[in-house]
Amino acid sequence: MNIEPCALSYDAIREYTERVGLKHEIYDDEGHADIDGLVKKLGGQVTRGERHELVVYQQGEFIISVHDFQSDRRSRFDKAHALGHYFLHYLYVGHESHRMFDRTSRGDAETQANVFAATLMLPESQFRDAFETTGDDYWALSRVFEVSPASAKTRAQILGLAD
Repeated sequence: MNIEPCALSYDAIREYTERVGLKHEIYDDEGHADIDGLVKKLGGQVTRGERHELVVYQQGEFIISVHDFQSDRRSRFDKAHALGHYFLHYLYVGHESHRMFDRTSRGDAETQANVFAATLMLPESQFRDAFETTGDDYWALSRVFEVSPASAKTRAQILGLAD
């Protein structure tokens, strides 16, 4: 299935995502995002199974399925990625009917959902503060934000904190 990307630049997606996180008050003092809390607050559910997908029935009613055999950190990212599709490719573009998004898609919409997920899980202000404290210790950063060290490194590079 090919998903139509939204008309936002990556910078605009990052700004939009930061507003989503702040509006829904998902961050603790260190910047750790409560992804499951956001899903619940939005009217969604999370299930585990053989596939990773998002099924939206209507606004405020959706199910995110994550794979049974993946780490908690990977599941967190996949949930945030699915929320990216929900916000960018369902709500933002004004869909109102049933839609399905799965990980078999490729292209700009998938990249947009990845940008949303990374920004939601690694908010810029808190990430910069944590990076200042830990330096380029990506393992320490990964523990603060509950992401992989590779995700922490990529976020540092995007923010110009590392090469």
